[in-house]
Amino acid sequence: MNKLDFEKALISIFPDFKKYWEHEDIYKNEDLSFSPHGLMRSFLHFFRANHVNFNTSSTQNLCHLIEENLLSDPDG
Repeated sequence: MNKLDFEKALISIFPDFKKYWEHEDIYKNEDLSFSPHGLMRSFLHFFRANHVNFNTSSTQNLCHLIEENLLSDPDG
């Protein structure tokens, strides 16, 4: 999954992240491009500030997204 697809997936799970991310000015370049690391860094700030408001389904969907895209099988 590329960074744009990952961005869309995060926003689909956490719609409020869209507004947060649109106002991001530290982890985006002047042309609004970004790195996957910048996206995740910004999301972690969002997550930390809002996690108490997330429902179980959203949190589970986030875990599945991470498992499917970021983790690799050490035995594979």
